[in-house]
Amino acid sequence: IRCHQLVLSACSKQFAGALESGEFTNSELPVQGVDADALEQIISFFYSGECPITVPTAIPLLDAAIKLDVPGLTAACEQFVNQLLHPLTAVTFMSQSLAVKLDTVTEVLSCYITGRFVEVTQSTSWMSCDYNTFTRVMLDNKSQQNEQSLFKAAYRWLLGDSARSELADGVFRLLGFSPATVQAHMSSMQSTANKGGAASNAAAVMTGPKRSAEGSTSSLRLSISGLLPQAIPSMSAMPTDFSDGRIRLPQAATPAA
Repeated sequence: IRCHQLVLSACSKQFAGALESGEFTNSELPVQGVDADALEQIISFFYSGECPITVPTAIPLLDAAIKLDVPGLTAACEQFVNQLLHPLTAVTFMSQSLAVKLDTVTEVLSCYITGRFVEVTQSTSWMSCDYNTFTRVMLDNKSQQNEQSLFKAAYRWLLGDSARSELADGVFRLLGFSPATVQAHMSSMQSTANKGGAASNAAAVMTGPKRSAEGSTSSLRLSISGLLPQAIPSMSAMPTDFSDGRIRLPQAATPAA
């Protein structure tokens, strides 16, 4: 990613410290442990003053903003996650947080999911989440939820992808369900289906397109230039209104000739 040393130093405290010696001018600065797409968005934000924040990108952006010490963007991402946290989005945020190992956010999300467990596990994002997220949520709630709720949550997740059928035995063992317990719950669900015909319809609604919320984290190199653009957004002027999914900075005034 080509960028300017003074822009990086002005917008990121972490970059400012790394570039203080000036040894990276006209050379490459390796950046590790940050989501690749999030890093590109942040560098673009330094120049344009705009950074689109969406449900799929919020947590990787938050993680990158924390690691690069960009306070205004960190606050904006935190506010976005708080405002958009819902049973329909909680699992997506959890998947992302686990992927980037953002432990403090993971704990907050875990508490939220525990409090809204039934609603969360009825969502399409639950049906499509990866195995790592599924097991984390189920183990966090193993002692918090009743047996029926846990069984239904596991059963819905298994329905989300036909390839998961081979995982069923391991999933139920993980939850401490004996074969007899599994059979009893299956019989109960079948009885309900026979009475109202609701179970088959629910299964059809719950299955949805499979998607992954995991980000791509890689080692990137920034190509540093010593030249300074004519206008640099001021981080101190960061607004917190981003109702349309973008945070904006006013453009710096161009010096008079």
